Amino acid sequence: MAERGDVIIGDGNIKFGMEYRDLLSDQGLCIHALGDVDGEEVELLRFDCFDHAPHYHYGPAKRNERLMLDQTTEGNPLDWTISQLRNQLPEMVRRAGYEELADSIDTDALASTLDETEAKAREMSQEGRRIVIHNRGDVIVEAGPVRFGIEYRHLGGDEGIAIHVMGDIGGEERELLTFDCFQKAPHYHYGPRAKNQRLYLDKT
Repeated sequence: MAERGDVIIGDGNIKFGMEYRDLLSDQGLCIHALGDVDGEEVELLRFDCFDHAPHYHYGPAKRNERLMLDQTTEGNPLDWTISQLRNQLPEMVRRAGYEELADSIDTDALASTLDETEAKAREMSQEGRRIVIHNRGDVIVEAGPVRFGIEYRHLGGDEGIAIHVMGDIGGEERELLTFDCFQKAPHYHYGPRAKNQRLYLDKT
């Protein structure tokens, strides 16, 4: 069965599925373009609108050609994806290897479905974001424009020193970085309360 997402929009031969994915090291909305091929639902395209490594797939169930998205030239991954679905869907489906289905796509008839897809995508993209809010530490060390909070943390079956790097943004203290120097799974966070990119250390 094709990957299709948690929310499905559309009832014709083209549908759109969506889900929010948190991979710890990256996160963002995933949009699946689904089509009816010989009576079977197939994932035609997939757009992974991630924070750090956004990319998309032509024919995930077939050729699975994966291309990275350059945010410098293409901008916001979700904005770019919605634009492609509105303006380039038949061409992209054809490149994915489904020429007959591509020829049958009526972009005008899909307009209302895409309006609904865009509205839901933006809602899910905001509501799905994962952040963490840590304690600021038991010991605070001031260091000019930033300060360091230090504590010893017990987390499930792991423990160790945690160092929080904090700064003031808009008059409010924000945690900028966190280093969890744990015994079993040491890791660190970029922007715990913003993008919350979590990376693990290789102790080897």
